[in-house]
Amino acid sequence: MGDEHLDFLAMVAHELRNPLAPLRQAAALLTRDGMEEEGLTKLQAIIVRQVSRMARLIDDLLHVSREGSGRFRLNEQDVDLGQLFLTVTEACHPSIQSRRQVLVTHFPERWPTLRGDAVRLAQVFGNLIDNASRYTPEDGQVELTATVSATEIEVVVADTGFGISAAALEHVFKLFVQENRVPSAGSDGLGIGLAVVRDLVHLHGGTVTARSDGPNMGSAFVVKLPLMGTSASRV
Repeated sequence: MGDEHLDFLAMVAHELRNPLAPLRQAAALLTRDGMEEEGLTKLQAIIVRQVSRMARLIDDLLHVSREGSGRFRLNEQDVDLGQLFLTVTEACHPSIQSRRQVLVTHFPERWPTLRGDAVRLAQVFGNLIDNASRYTPEDGQVELTATVSATEIEVVVADTGFGISAAALEHVFKLFVQENRVPSAGSDGLGIGLAVVRDLVHLHGGTVTARSDGPNMGSAFVVKLPLMGTSASRV
């Protein structure tokens, strides 16, 4: 198996970790006594969404083993962006909560129509939020902002964390590249998440950029995705 396929396997294996935190939290809550029916329904919905994500990623592993294709595939459809960001924020909530951080969201009143792959886009924004959280100290803040124009949607994931040096900004999206911004922040990763973001955003015809004013000045990642139409629906 070539290096391209091994890199792809590493990327998919990395992604399989992301749904585990909300599943673990949901399983723990199910053991509590006195859970109301409404609470049980919400936990069931979380489990269904995250298991669906894992099933899709396992399909990727089977695909690369059978077809030898070291790349992600898109299952394009009209994406419910309100549901998409609900899935993303609930997946990231356990790790953000464990670090005593705050996730602040700014969403439009109306979401546009976006043609894409909801599971892949959830990977993009989930990785960006997780990355922001890992490089932000306890009691810090991660901010998720979505802005809509006539032709595109721009999503910014910003943090109050350790920032990125000018030299590291040039390489931040490369596979297996990490900057040792703080001794503990990057120790549990392989430098894969941002490479996944880059590849999936490009597959959707979009762009992703990173910016930071330097060490201890926080950072921001900006994703721009083209819109296929101008219709919108209220969430």
